[in-house]
Amino acid sequence: MPNPQILLTYRLATAFKLVGVATAIFTGYITIWEFLPPFGRWWPAGLSAVVLLIIVYPWWTWFPEDQQPRIGHFVLILGLVWGIVTPNLELLQAVHQPYQDLFAYPQFVEILKFTPDQVNNIHGFGQMFMIIPIILAAWQYRLTGMLWSMPLAGLSFVLVAFMMPLDAFNWYFYAVRGFVLLGIALIVGLITWVLVEATRAEQKKLADANQKLAEQALVMEEFAASRERNRLSRELHDTLAHSISGAAVQLQAVQTLLKVDPASAADELGVARQQLKDGLAESRRAISMLRASSLDELGLVAALKQAAETVAERAQILLDFEISKLPHLTEVQEQAIFRIMTAAINNVERHSEATRMKIKLIQTDGQPALIVDDNGIGFDADTVPPSNRYGLVGMKERADLISTDLKLESSGSTGTTVTLFLPDPII
Repeated sequence: MPNPQILLTYRLATAFKLVGVATAIFTGYITIWEFLPPFGRWWPAGLSAVVLLIIVYPWWTWFPEDQQPRIGHFVLILGLVWGIVTPNLELLQAVHQPYQDLFAYPQFVEILKFTPDQVNNIHGFGQMFMIIPIILAAWQYRLTGMLWSMPLAGLSFVLVAFMMPLDAFNWYFYAVRGFVLLGIALIVGLITWVLVEATRAEQKKLADANQKLAEQALVMEEFAASRERNRLSRELHDTLAHSISGAAVQLQAVQTLLKVDPASAADELGVARQQLKDGLAESRRAISMLRASSLDELGLVAALKQAAETVAERAQILLDFEISKLPHLTEVQEQAIFRIMTAAINNVERHSEATRMKIKLIQTDGQPALIVDDNGIGFDADTVPPSNRYGLVGMKERADLISTDLKLESSGSTGTTVTLFLPDPII
């Protein structure tokens, strides 16, 4: 379909032309209080504007959808041709109107003080309207539009000149004005064509960039999914696999003890049952971590508080939660922070044997950070690789994805502190 902005521009320009013609007629009318015949030279200009408005009206939408583009372009081309040709035809009609009818009114001469040549020359400025369809042709049809609109304008200008009376007005003025108008139309049309070409080239670059960005986003999504699978596999290996393998060993012992020591076998069976229950709980926790539904429903602060309260209640830990509000974060940042913080909270339950856990927002060197602090047994972070016990690898990977830092401090006497710096920029 034709560019809707071009159609709107053409309709507005034509409407302004109609208003201009009406203003000219009304201005003359209030000087002599008659419409016809003195202003017969202006009425065709108004009529051509009305016809053009009818041409570019979107009546092609009444046709079947598959025919609308072809009819729409046909109508636009017809409207452009009409807009280029009619200004010269209006001038031709005007010069055949007798001046005596207009200048027979003394008040017209007295008020406006125009000579016949001045009236004709002022009317000739209506030819400037042909610049608009030339510009729109270059806009819609690019170089092709320029190659047919400019010759058409020049041809109509020359043909109309041969059809005018020899004494119509100053021919030198007509020639100079015509060539000036054609020159202006050519320059503006070329500028329009160059700008349209540059705009379309930039749009193509932008479309190509968006396509590459979409492809990169897909790759990053697949990469993130792969890393999440790796994290989940490590977590399941450290928890569920350990529990099940332990239960298998205990059941093996039960099978051996049943024949010689049924009481010990019953004890071992209880241990195996507890290990299976622990494994089931860990599997449920891992499954629930696959989707951060509480984050979507509650927001980051409330979701973190809910996760901390759940762990504190289950592990009988005293909770001190000191976060009331966080700086604005993107959805991706919130997801990553939620995962990191809940991993740190779960580690307190699994490994620390703590009786107290504190979660708060602090300022470190002017940068906001979240901390999870416990008073548990801790470990020597310098000598004990924490990746197997604390899942620090997955937490650091998530921190890297949102371009921020994660710091772990731990010792056997003071417990463990996990510090997550909020990512920049915070907007």
